[in-house]
Amino acid sequence: MLIDPDRVADSNIGTQQVYRKDIGRHKVAALAERLRDINPRARIGEVARSLADLDDAAMRELCLGAAGGGQEPAVTVLCGLTDDFYAQARINALGLHLGLPSLCAQAYLEGRGAEITFTYPGLTPACHRCILSTRYHAYLAEGYRNQVTSHGTPIFATTRLNATKDIPGA
Repeated sequence: MLIDPDRVADSNIGTQQVYRKDIGRHKVAALAERLRDINPRARIGEVARSLADLDDAAMRELCLGAAGGGQEPAVTVLCGLTDDFYAQARINALGLHLGLPSLCAQAYLEGRGAEITFTYPGLTPACHRCILSTRYHAYLAEGYRNQVTSHGTPIFATTRLNATKDIPGA
């Protein structure tokens, strides 16, 4: 299930596996098309809405129900692949609430570095909030606001980040 309210812009071409022909399309539609090109058997739902607009009950159905595919998923991993702190914090909370593994990743300014965290209920001893406690403190207690976006990130930085978060067997 892909969830994103945004439409493809020219600044996304180098970092989000989209093409010039996709400019103006919903990102979820463009990315679902790419994924289906890679694996025609993949069942990919598209939700062109903000994660903040979906309550816990809707997310439970999207993650654990038969949304769009006719059968419940064999494996569900929540992925917060965004530079939006609050979306990633929601992914963490949903992972804990639904008992699902979760992966969060973001690139730093101009792709100079990346941060990837993964949690699996019952296996990893900490959630994303514990792992990233200094970031949570900066945002929630100190009012920090991130001004860094993927603009200016070279295409190979995203490829490198994607290679490190590859989940074998998923």
